[in-house]
Order: sequence, then structure tokens, then C-alpha cells
Amino acid sequence: MNYFTSALRKLTSPFSRSESDVAGKTEPSEECSDSNPNNSQSHNCIVENPEHKKRLADAVKAKSKLLKPQTGPLPVYKIPLKKEQINVPGCKSFSFGKESIKTNRTIMVLGATGAGKSTLINGMINYLLGVEWKDSFRFKLVDEGQSKSQVHSQTSEVTAYKINHQRGFKIEHSLTIVDTPGFGDTRGIQGDRMIMEQIRNLFSAKFGVSEIDAICFVAQASLARLTPTQKYVFDSVLSIFGKDVAENIRVLVTFADGQRPPVLEAINESGVPCPKKEDGLPVHFKFNNSALFADNKFQQTTQNSIDEDDEDGGFDKMFWNMGTKSMNRFFFALDDIETKSLTMTKEVLGERKQLENSVENLQKQVKVGLAKLEEIKETSEKLKEHEAEISRNENFEFKVTIKKPVQVKNY
Repeated sequence: MNYFTSALRKLTSPFSRSESDVAGKTEPSEECSDSNPNNSQSHNCIVENPEHKKRLADAVKAKSKLLKPQTGPLPVYKIPLKKEQINVPGCKSFSFGKESIKTNRTIMVLGATGAGKSTLINGMINYLLGVEWKDSFRFKLVDEGQSKSQVHSQTSEVTAYKINHQRGFKIEHSLTIVDTPGFGDTRGIQGDRMIMEQIRNLFSAKFGVSEIDAICFVAQASLARLTPTQKYVFDSVLSIFGKDVAENIRVLVTFADGQRPPVLEAINESGVPCPKKEDGLPVHFKFNNSALFADNKFQQTTQNSIDEDDEDGGFDKMFWNMGTKSMNRFFFALDDIETKSLTMTKEVLGERKQLENSVENLQKQVKVGLAKLEEIKETSEKLKEHEAEISRNENFEFKVTIKKPVQVKNY
């Protein structure tokens, strides 16, 4: 009996090793116990494969492209995206990861130029993939440097990012982020109108976005009052989606610290409709993304030095932790927000577009009619001036200015 047990072990052990070698995997760690050599059933081995412990962030890093040149202390990788065909004017769509059966949440991020919107979105993707402060790399979903180097028309498109759920995600659902160009840049009010038209196209197109969970208004913490551009953003969003969507507006405060952001009082004073907390302030989440790409490796000088971890590094880590907590709060709250279907909105937007076209055509006809009326009035006055010639049945000539409407280009 003992001989049979020993022979069995000699057969099974080499087989297990050769199987892992054939698979090309890392040699597993084994913990074996054999309290009684004469008992074949007491031999237990626990095999753990390190591949199963690989984090999602590390797996995505292996598939991502390193951005060069490296502009900061940490290497940054561009998330691999697949371009989707949606055929919506002024809009683009990308997806990341394989299609998931998990539910999908959709957020739209709006803000003025310089509000920190792109960095905030990059912070979201790092959070979702489980990147930690101690990691020696970071990810980018939106490459601001690349966007700034592109021509004007390429930077003015509304972009939808579909982030499909994967094992290791920090949230339990897929996420679609609708990124909009910054309002109030050098293109002026005409550029802002074009952005709103692109947003309208995306949410009204057949293969566009059909629902919305949160409209995220990004604003700097230090603003004492809303600018005309920011008020225009609020008003335009409500005009597109209707007043019902006001309950889905969330304020994302950037460049925040531990104090109450002044911008919250500014939003209250502006009368912008949005959900309020018990203290009367708008529902908001504070972020400071200055630590997103900061150096997380600190050199200690002497044991007697003050703040051996480096004062700046301590602040960076504090801001990172604050951002992580805010991300936790934001995505936890996102689950409780009622999804707004845009089926009726699409119909309303379609009817509104038809009405706008009708009004525009009527305005053209009115202008033509007014010009004709002015011409008739001038002709009547000229005829009165030549009543004597008319009574004598004499020939006479007079000039009448004919006015024609000319389309004026908006710059």
C-alpha cells in the first residue's frame, strides 16, 4: 500500500510541472502538508497562480501606447480606443474594451475653457482602472497636448467614450463619457452655438446617445460669480433637454481645497436650477487633479529634516486621496440618479428643428416683403412728385432704389 502511494506521487508531481511548463506560465507557488506519510489522503497542495492576481491597471498598461515625449515625472499611457461609426455631424465615438452585458451609465461633461475638464476625465479613467498613488504610471483618455496641436475643426468635436465594464473595474457598470469642447474660447459666441448644435445632433441622431444619467457642470472652485458663458451653458442645456433634466445636473468643482468653494454660492445667486443639499448648496463633488500626474517618489535627505516625505509630495498625496474619495462619492451617487430617456427629447428636438427652419424661412420671406413694400412706397412718392407730367400725359423718368436682402455672415 505504501509503495503504491509513493509511486503515485512520483507520477503526478512531474506531470503537474510539465503541464505548467507547456502552458508557458510562471512557476506556481506550492504549500504542501503531509502529516502522515503512510496516508495518501493527507497530502494536500495549494497552488496559486500569480497571473490570477494581475490587476486591471497592469493589464491595460500592457495594451496601451506610451505617450512621448514624456512631459512629467511619470510615464503616461494612452488608452487603446476603437473608433465607432455614428455618422453624426460634429461628433465622434470611441469604445474601450469588449462589449459588456452590464448596464451602462451615461454622463456628459460640460465646462468653460480652462475649467480642468479634460484632466478630470483622465482622473476618472485612472480611478476606474484601479490606478493607485504608488503606481509608477498613469493613463490618459483625453490627450490635451495632442488636442492643442491639432487644427481648430478637430478640437471642436463632441466625443463619446464608451468604457465597457471589465473585471477589476471600480464600479459595477459600464460608463459612457460625453466630452464636449470648452465653451468661451477664441471662437466666441458663434463657437458656443456650434457646440450646442453638435450636442443636439448627438442626442437626437438615430445612432447617437439615447439616454442621460448625469450632466456634469465643471467649474473652478474660486469663481465668485458665474460668467456669461457659464450661464449660457446652463440655459442651453435646459433648452435642449428640458427642465426635467435639472435634477440630473451635478456640479464638479475643480482646483478645490478643504474650504467651501465660492462657486457654489455663485451658482445659487445665478438662479440656475439644480438639485440642492440640506444646507442649500448645489449637490457637488470636489476635485483637485494637480496630483494626477505628480511625482510620487520622494527622496529623504536626513533623518532630522522636517517633513522627510517632502512637503510638496505630502500635499500631492493628500489631493490624490481627496480625489479618490470624491470619485467614490460621485460614482456611488450616480447609481441613485434616475436615468432620463431621451426618446421624447429626440421627438421634441426634431419638432423644434422643423419650427426653427420654418421661422427662418418666414423671416426671409418677411425681409423680402418689407423690401418690396419699401420699393412700392418710394415709387408712390415719386409718382406724386410727377403729378403735373402725368396730368399733361407727358413722358417722364424717375429712379427707384430696389432693396434686396443679403445674407450677412457671422464671424
